[in-house]
Amino acid sequence: MFGSKRTIRRTWRRISAAAAIAAALVVAAPADAAPTRAGTAQANNARTTTWVAGAWQATPSLVPTGLGDLQACKDIPFMAFASLKGAFAGTWTEQSMKVEFCDTSQMPNHLYYRVSGVGTLKGLYLGDHTRGSLTWAGAWEGDAISGESTGRFDITDGRGDPTFKCSSGRLTFAGFTNFVTSFGGYSGAWAHGCGK
Repeated sequence: MFGSKRTIRRTWRRISAAAAIAAALVVAAPADAAPTRAGTAQANNARTTTWVAGAWQATPSLVPTGLGDLQACKDIPFMAFASLKGAFAGTWTEQSMKVEFCDTSQMPNHLYYRVSGVGTLKGLYLGDHTRGSLTWAGAWEGDAISGESTGRFDITDGRGDPTFKCSSGRLTFAGFTNFVTSFGGYSGAWAHGCGK
């Protein structure tokens, strides 16, 4: 139900290595890399695209907010929260998430699922230490038995310091998820700054 210890260790090593490299690239970017840094976008109000990456962790993985159709394993509403590290330091909140389907035909070996909804990321961008929030819409897909999960989230808006305003882009999450805990890595292209 929670994935094998070997799968968990292997996934955690991959995620930890990717998060460490991503954090080093974002935080330790040299001064001559200014055209792609968010600080430059804030200083001259230019629109720019920044590659962001890091790690996420959530305990508990989700909080049910209703029953939905438990018999068919769909339309089950829930909320979820995660801490993000790396390019962003903040809280990822999944609001109005809903289980779209679960494939129970391959139980007990697999339980494939898809959930979708909307939410926010509130926190600090470590590239220039600005604060703000991103609004997004997206979906998770995975196997509840092995714990493998992948999420794709489209950034639809941003608020806060100038770096966060006029945001768009896509973040992809991958990792291990079960009912008790979840962790993994994220990466993506973040377009931000409103331009002149």
